[in-house]
Amino acid sequence: MIKKILNNSGINFFGKIFGRLIQFSSDILIIRYFSDPSVHGIYVTVWSIIRLVWIIIPLGLHNAIVNFATTHYKKDENLFYKNINLILSLTLIIGISFFCMFWFSIEWISNKLYDEAIRIPLMITAFSFPLIALIRNLNSLTTIKKTLLHKTISEEIIWYLTFMIGLIYVIIFDKSSHFIYFFILLSFIMSLVYSIISTANIFTELRYKFSFDSSKYKMYLKYSLPTLFAGIFNFTTLHINRLMVGSLIGLSYSSFYHRAAILTLFFPLVIQSFVGILNPIIRENYVEGNIDKVQKIYNDITKVIILINLPISLALIFCGHQLLEIFFGVEHLEDIVLSLKILSLNFLFISFAGPVVSVFIMCDMQQKWMKINFYSFLIGITSSYILISNYGIIGAAISTFISANFLYFYSVYTIKFKLSLYPIDKYEFINILISLLIPISIYLSIDTNNIYYNMTFVLLNTLIFYLGFKLFNFEKIFNVFLNNRN
Repeated sequence: MIKKILNNSGINFFGKIFGRLIQFSSDILIIRYFSDPSVHGIYVTVWSIIRLVWIIIPLGLHNAIVNFATTHYKKDENLFYKNINLILSLTLIIGISFFCMFWFSIEWISNKLYDEAIRIPLMITAFSFPLIALIRNLNSLTTIKKTLLHKTISEEIIWYLTFMIGLIYVIIFDKSSHFIYFFILLSFIMSLVYSIISTANIFTELRYKFSFDSSKYKMYLKYSLPTLFAGIFNFTTLHINRLMVGSLIGLSYSSFYHRAAILTLFFPLVIQSFVGILNPIIRENYVEGNIDKVQKIYNDITKVIILINLPISLALIFCGHQLLEIFFGVEHLEDIVLSLKILSLNFLFISFAGPVVSVFIMCDMQQKWMKINFYSFLIGITSSYILISNYGIIGAAISTFISANFLYFYSVYTIKFKLSLYPIDKYEFINILISLLIPISIYLSIDTNNIYYNMTFVLLNTLIFYLGFKLFNFEKIFNVFLNNRN
């Protein structure tokens, strides 16, 4: 089982690496080509709004597809296709309605929250919102076959490749920055075309026909809305500071904060890579009552996440200063470096929670997950407003650290209490902590600004950690100690 998850997740992981590298390269090009940081600040703000819409506009129906369709696909194909037609019809209604509501809000957003300069980029990208709803739900449909290939190609390869080609066109032909947003829209169109083709090829008997059944809609929304609100609150906890920094202290500072945040893009990749294939597998085992198998999957995936994220965090903590200077220059460098270290520690810590979101949603705990995210949302919004106003982008990083760690570790406590599931065994947790002592001790005793030396140091310390984690068996030592006492 774990091998199957890793094989499928590997496809998605490398696809996400490809996408994030292009996204990272896009930020560098925009910062370097457009010397005014507010141009990049507008791009960061619009992109953050798109990511929020990415969460909101499916209304959680992508999770409903996995839940209901996984149950019906093998048992009753007629019911399966009927459900899919209903969900896709609801998706169209929601996508168009959301576009209309957002369109009439653009004037208020640009004048009251930000700046007039953001109005045209928002108007252009608003047309992509109905497309996003369809892309997300069609791609969720393909994961029922327990493959992430089509989802990865659509969301990571085609989208980012189209956008990068467009950005290069803007730079070569010296076009206005507004052209960037036309290519964002084009990227979503290309992604949707592939999603439609791939879904039609997989489910050859699917013939979409618009249908309306209000009773069924209520059933889907009753399931999906808690995951929607949880997703909004979760996004707010982890990413809202990119929007709040621009609103509270200026769009240029959105650019500065994003320079730290974008280097941490690679942390969530491991968890995100597992989610698509993990959700239907957890759901299937939970429905069949195989809680022990759910526990094993949860534990194994958490260890993989920790062991992959550890060297990334070490690299950013040890080499962040040099990397930021190379990629983005020296403007506001000290504040950006400190923000990067805080955000790196944040993502390393929440790695210990593992894929807790998948466990919550697929084990019928959507309501509880929504409540925990709401508490975290309140903490995040309050702390962000206070800390950003007083400490700028460093305050934004601290706020993210506080709210995110509350969210994930309170979630772990809840899962342990409600389902007796835990992300990592206590002995393995102690193994990790003890194995980290040597790298941390060496880091605290050595200070160098040479990036090549630091990167070599990161690799060596990662090997030391892995060796210590592999060889040091605290559970065995603890049992020997107890036996000797007896």
